[in-house]
Amino acid sequence: MTEPDSRTDILLLAEQARQFFKHQTQAVRTCLDRLDAGEEDPELIHDLRVAARRFTSLIRQTEPYLDPAWCRQAAKSLRPVRKATNRLRDTSVLIARMATVTPGQAPSQAWTDLVDWLRHEQHKHLEKARQKLVAQKFRQQLEQLDAFLGDQASTSRLLRTEPSKSDLYALYSLEGVRTALLFRQTATLLAQRQWIVAESELPAEVLADPVLAAGFLAIAPEVIHRIRLAAKDFRYALEFLAPVLQPEPLAAWLSSFRTLQDQLGTIHDLDLALERIASLEKHGPDSKPAQDWLELCSTLKRAWREERQTLVDQLQTQWSDWTAERYECKIYDLIFQK
Repeated sequence: MTEPDSRTDILLLAEQARQFFKHQTQAVRTCLDRLDAGEEDPELIHDLRVAARRFTSLIRQTEPYLDPAWCRQAAKSLRPVRKATNRLRDTSVLIARMATVTPGQAPSQAWTDLVDWLRHEQHKHLEKARQKLVAQKFRQQLEQLDAFLGDQASTSRLLRTEPSKSDLYALYSLEGVRTALLFRQTATLLAQRQWIVAESELPAEVLADPVLAAGFLAIAPEVIHRIRLAAKDFRYALEFLAPVLQPEPLAAWLSSFRTLQDQLGTIHDLDLALERIASLEKHGPDSKPAQDWLELCSTLKRAWREERQTLVDQLQTQWSDWTAERYECKIYDLIFQK
């Protein structure tokens, strides 16, 4: 790798963390201002959750190098975002999945009744989330956190210790922790693959061939969820470390992670929709399911299960790339200039 310029040479982990965290708190505040103004765009909730997720993900990843007490308190400050929006997000997912149902796939009146009921639920959950997130206590905590991060003098207060000036770069530069973060996230992500292999009864020669494994290797919803979160954390780490990574391989890997996240996200949404529709099949909005309601639920479950299996089969074509050796090569490409 070429000699770093003067800007990179003094770029400390804590300063990069302060700027990264500050960007997320500002994004959260912007979303809350729009919520407070009465907006009901589902993408607004998505943006709000993503900003909170980015913040808490990097808190966890950088806590070994930052002040742990501050990290725990900061993560706690943004915890209400996800807690207040979980039910809203799940309902919005089901509404989005309903929009994929083509005419004639389901009884029209039952479909209309379900969509109307879900939109009512969505509005109800949105109002509950709005009340919790624009409450004075939460806003004050967020504003205090944002003000702390907005002060450049806070950088030194984020450090786990107060090292001497000569030790500062070696211990707390982005370059000093870059490799550790990348290999840690690699281990976390690939551990999910190994867990699937360990739980599988398929022969090794089948598992080694993505074509043979496709259609046979079952990946449970909870495993998809864990892989999805691991992929998100990896992507956020790459974005965070961008100043000390090679731009071309970084852009390629970020693109591949976005594709992976899109695949995993769609499967996860299908899992959420299947879980919710199974519950509604038993009870229905009025607790008395009619025949057309049961037919609708059965039709949706069948279509979504088929779609899920197709996506899982497509995911398994990437199986051969999920190895420590391949990831190690990609990491070295990120670090060293060819």
